Amino acid sequence: MSNQLFSNSLKTYIKPRFVEYALAISQNTITGTEHVITSWTKTQDKEVGSFVTEDNGIFTITKNGYYGINLITPWVPNATGLRYSFIQYTHVSGIIQNFGYQTTLSVGASLATVCSGSMLIRGEVGDTFILKTFQNSGGTLNIVGGSVQLRTKIGISLYN
Repeated sequence: MSNQLFSNSLKTYIKPRFVEYALAISQNTITGTEHVITSWTKTQDKEVGSFVTEDNGIFTITKNGYYGINLITPWVPNATGLRYSFIQYTHVSGIIQNFGYQTTLSVGASLATVCSGSMLIRGEVGDTFILKTFQNSGGTLNIVGGSVQLRTKIGISLYN
């Protein structure tokens, strides 16, 4: 049953479809301001045909279904303030919800602070979501992108 979920009610196997985006380059965030993450690069795609598209940081659902969305947001080392990240989800009806919200204090001047979160939602064609971050270090602060292993990522699975 590798990479499959068993559905007792349907007596069938459901193979999840998965796509991952990573932050192409590190991005500056301004202290005291929520920041929308842009400049995503698709790094994995386990789906023939797309179930989600991305344009300038806005992800749009193109197939109805149940979605699992996971995020990880590492920050460069800095000893001051707090950090948070979350997924802002907008339903086609206009209802806006925030998911996967994590707040953490800086862990020290030489250690990266990492926020993560996840959500499970019934998505409809046309729903959108974005990844937002916030920090109050007193200056600009980067969230990590590029080719390093621990970088900002968002993973999206579709279960139908």
